Amino acid sequence: MSPEFIQAALIGFLLTFAGPYLRRKFYMRPLSGEAFVRVGLGGLRIVREREGCWFFNHLHILNQISLHTFRLSVTQRVITRDLREPTLDVSFFIRVLDHDDSLRSAARSLTGDPPLQSQRANPIRTITPSSIARVIQTRLETHVRIGAASATFEQMLSNEVHWLLEWLPQLSGDLSHYGLVIETMTVDRVSSG
Repeated sequence: MSPEFIQAALIGFLLTFAGPYLRRKFYMRPLSGEAFVRVGLGGLRIVREREGCWFFNHLHILNQISLHTFRLSVTQRVITRDLREPTLDVSFFIRVLDHDDSLRSAARSLTGDPPLQSQRANPIRTITPSSIARVIQTRLETHVRIGAASATFEQMLSNEVHWLLEWLPQLSGDLSHYGLVIETMTVDRVSSG
């Protein structure tokens, strides 16, 4: 047997048995309704459903982003135009847009600062409703206060969402910087306080 044959047989053996192991261990695919934004060696890569990417802990950071709609609630005491002080429960139904720019923005702004090289941080970051709420909760509360200040208490009771929808374009513009879109919002409760 020649050395070339032994070398080729050894490489074939390694590829046959090590290839599936490496693929199972280091090749990642997003679940349905999910996207990945991988950063690191090889640059930025956006991975959607039915695609995959190689992911190595020390070379990459992987942002796992859910594309499903989720609900964020705001319960707040506000001052109306007629100087009443009701308590409002407002629900916002929000999701991350499935566009490259939106996914990049969400990965950059909703996960916080990248871990330092000296830290042994988890290189897989999941963007969850709670992590999104930490970033945008004050904007939602401000939107509810501004909307409530432009309406009377009777308008809130008779036309529940109209007073809030007037300010929706401004809020949508703010949230688009994070890659988010508001699908709808509802006023769940208006109680006089």
